[in-house]
Amino acid sequence: MTLAEDFIKPRELPADLHLPPGPKSPAAVQTLLFMMQRTWIGPRWHRKYGDVFSVNLAPAGQAVILAKPEHIREVFAGPPHIFHAGEGNAILGPVMGEHSVLLLDEEEHLAARKRVMAAFHGESMRSYGTVIEDLTARRVATWPDGGVVALHNEMNEISLEVIMRIVFGVTDEQRLEQMRPLLRKLVQIGPTVFLGWLYPRLESVGPWRRYKLLKERTDQIMYAEIAHRRTVADLDGRTDVLWKTRPLWSPQ
Repeated sequence: MTLAEDFIKPRELPADLHLPPGPKSPAAVQTLLFMMQRTWIGPRWHRKYGDVFSVNLAPAGQAVILAKPEHIREVFAGPPHIFHAGEGNAILGPVMGEHSVLLLDEEEHLAARKRVMAAFHGESMRSYGTVIEDLTARRVATWPDGGVVALHNEMNEISLEVIMRIVFGVTDEQRLEQMRPLLRKLVQIGPTVFLGWLYPRLESVGPWRRYKLLKERTDQIMYAEIAHRRTVADLDGRTDVLWKTRPLWSPQ
């Protein structure tokens, strides 16, 4: 069994579990609607079944949709031995990797979270704010006066720069030029790419093979950055997330 198949295998639900109401159409139909027409079908299901309803999404199985913020807040604040966020995020396994903090639960999650918390304490977050302001101001300065701006695309570009400079800590302009187009493509996850996560055997052909090669190329550049980071002399002065989580990649 591949990593993707292991992550996305349906979980057998307890026999006495009573799920909220939801659509009765076949799982294949619900899955296609959810993947391709979510902004249209979601509100229809919400109006018909209420603030809490269940859907059947292949191949993961039954999922419960919450519409009220207070319900979502209750889940996020709930006991970690009951609410398994990692299990809920399992669909991200093929792209995030099995050791991602987003895919772990209970003790494993707490241990992984402790390792990355150093990058997100108050002092670090305040230093990131200055960089984000500067990156945003530079991007806004390129907008045409009196013109129309596609704000979603602009926010994506700002986020991309924040990830490269604050999360990865990349300062070399040549490496930045390598990473920008790769990361832009990597996050363009539509229904076609998603199918490759669900059915890994597709990764040997067509768009799924191209996406697999894209991930591999991105990994190569990131591992090269980590290898380079091990050799530089200015590590103690760095504040990026990659450096602050160095126990995850430093030689033992």
